[in-house]
Amino acid sequence: MALTSIPPQPSHHRRLLLIATALWMAALILLFITPATNHLGLWARWGAIMLLAWWLPGALLVAHWRLPAVDLPTAGVFAAGLGVLWMVFLLLLVHWWPGPIAQWQLILAYAGGAAALGIGLFWRNPLPLAPTSAITWAWVLVLLVLGAALRLPGLSYHEFHADEVVVLTRAREALLGEDDALARHTKGPGELAIATVVYRTLDTANEGAARLPFALSSVVTILAVALAGRSLFSTPAGIWAGVLLAVNGFALGLSRIAQYQPIVMLLSVLAILAAWEFARGGPIRWLALAATCGVWGVLFHYELALVWPALLLAAWFGWQRAPDRKRVLLALLGASALGGIVVAAVYLRAFLNPYFATTQSYLDTRMGGLGQTFNLAFFAEMATFYNSTYFAAGLLLLVALGLFIGWRSQLRGTLLLIGWFLPYLFVYLLVVEFPGTHFYTIMPSWSLLAALPLAVLSTAPPRQRSLRYSIWGGLALWFAVSVYYLYLVFFRQNPEYVVNYEQERSPFYWAFYGENIPDKPRFGLPIQEGWGALGVLAEWNYLTGSYASNEYSRHLRWYLGGLERVDFDAQPDFIFVAKHLQEPDPAFQDDRLDGYQRIGEVQVRGEARIAIWSQEMLPGGYVIYDAAQFADIFDGLVPALHAWPDPPALVHDITLDDRITLVQAGVDSVHSSPGRTLHVYLVWEVQQPLNHDYKLFVHLADATGQPVAQWDGMPGQNTAQTSQWRPGQTHEDHVLLAIPETAAPGDYTLRVGLYDPASGERLGDRAVDVAQITVK
Repeated sequence: MALTSIPPQPSHHRRLLLIATALWMAALILLFITPATNHLGLWARWGAIMLLAWWLPGALLVAHWRLPAVDLPTAGVFAAGLGVLWMVFLLLLVHWWPGPIAQWQLILAYAGGAAALGIGLFWRNPLPLAPTSAITWAWVLVLLVLGAALRLPGLSYHEFHADEVVVLTRAREALLGEDDALARHTKGPGELAIATVVYRTLDTANEGAARLPFALSSVVTILAVALAGRSLFSTPAGIWAGVLLAVNGFALGLSRIAQYQPIVMLLSVLAILAAWEFARGGPIRWLALAATCGVWGVLFHYELALVWPALLLAAWFGWQRAPDRKRVLLALLGASALGGIVVAAVYLRAFLNPYFATTQSYLDTRMGGLGQTFNLAFFAEMATFYNSTYFAAGLLLLVALGLFIGWRSQLRGTLLLIGWFLPYLFVYLLVVEFPGTHFYTIMPSWSLLAALPLAVLSTAPPRQRSLRYSIWGGLALWFAVSVYYLYLVFFRQNPEYVVNYEQERSPFYWAFYGENIPDKPRFGLPIQEGWGALGVLAEWNYLTGSYASNEYSRHLRWYLGGLERVDFDAQPDFIFVAKHLQEPDPAFQDDRLDGYQRIGEVQVRGEARIAIWSQEMLPGGYVIYDAAQFADIFDGLVPALHAWPDPPALVHDITLDDRITLVQAGVDSVHSSPGRTLHVYLVWEVQQPLNHDYKLFVHLADATGQPVAQWDGMPGQNTAQTSQWRPGQTHEDHVLLAIPETAAPGDYTLRVGLYDPASGERLGDRAVDVAQITVK
């Protein structure tokens, strides 16, 4: 990469400002005109706020930094890193203002911040980007597609983990006005800030929207590692490093949760890349950029500070060839001090908060002490759980070869990588008692080292073709075996591999832990039990009272907030017994179910996942709830800051007979498609006592009157009895009607009514036509 300065070009400057202005206006328009009351609206608002708070400011900050002779891919990865720091910084400023965080405050902060950055470019002309060759674009796009294919699919499938619920709970507290919400976090506030921005923008938080910023950061990290490899060694080394990180199970699993790990990885790579650009003779602003990423990144987790030995080593390399060493020292100290002031101010609030005693206790449980801890076996267990044993062994072999090759041919770059991974390896092998998945921190540097022998193989003269073909064939097989393992563990949903390990275990994927698969940590795996269905039933007041469960994890607070959790000894109204557990409750034994009856279950794809036990049977008998039907409703009801409106009324005040009136009836959409679930909303009012327990029917009838879809059962999702309804009271009812996949396109009639299950007679001898439903 050439390091000569390029004079500013006014036409380039004007184009940049015009594009930034257009994007700024488009984001604002989307935020103001798009209602977040359906999934399309949610994603439109999500994209608008990410543009306004992250991507656009990041691009403008890179323009302000005036990095010389960088191409668009390099500018893009630094824009992603600086943009996420900008998003966090402004959120912290808004949070420091006392009281709840309103949506207009976020929009004002980010719109004003982006506008200020854009206006500032009138006085600070950005440098034009260096041209990007077609070959470069080719491998950049390949890496981005590979990263997206392995990071983005199925993000919303697996339910939140306990740690993610802590993040979202703190974000909700901050939005509702708890001024110390972020200070009461045991880790850095960066992950909370991102979750808070998403939560406030959407007025709710679901698995896909909350995780997507972190997953996208992981995709960018793959490209950043490739660019670092290109700068440190060669283009082939960079490409291979990107591929190796893309298929690394550690990086993959931790990219699929709403937590700090992908951001820490991205900022550490960017810090190393910027520091190396300075070390190889670049201007001092590269060193300032490295210090900025290395210091401000501590807002996400204090472990990012362990990248500093490598940064100081790179600074020393650059110092040796710098013409003005005083300016080097001032730039390093200045950028570090500026970021350090912000970081210190943030963590000082946490230190002074009474909750810090809990944080300190948490840290004490994780720290073992030098000489008391040796986590090599645990590292091997995690490495062969998140990756196949074949990938883990192959990566270690390539790293060893890379160290040998790098030490002999590219010593400074190799020393930089050693200085990068060695502090992390030391701390998590020998100091921290329970390192969990924190070994992810060494994966970028190891990917770069492991890429060196592959790059040598790629560029070696074509001698002994048979041997070369054999080696490439072996590598292709190694990658195929490794990627298929990732598919089994992270993507296959039916059946899920890990939670059905005893039945689904593939003998080919041998691991030294055998059948004793690690219980935790299990991040990013496709595990779904269907807790959201119970959460919706509780919010509708169909399930009321207290509960206990064999699942101990705190993530139940997110899904079952409408019910009170109590100990088994308190004789809860319900006991929920899940098939697959994040964290088993040691207090649960089968005899805890004595005196309870199994009244129903929650199913995922037709398989019972949660058994519902109660002290009394439901009036509708045994009930079965399909988790998929409740998913969309959950987002707008349970975690929403403002509950989404019920389906609009389409008919009013329809009298069935002199005893009961259908006050209103509506459906969430009159346009649908096969496989979709209709949400039907009914409100009944009783004028005279009903002596029978009538059943409710909801039919979707074709032109001949024959139902193509129907729901029959007691009101309140089989939990209520009409004989208990009192005159003068209204009763809300929600019905979820699944349209069969085989339904032909056309117009159908949605009909509702009540009938006597003994005689089959309809109340009032009629059905009410609620709407015409068009199925496309």
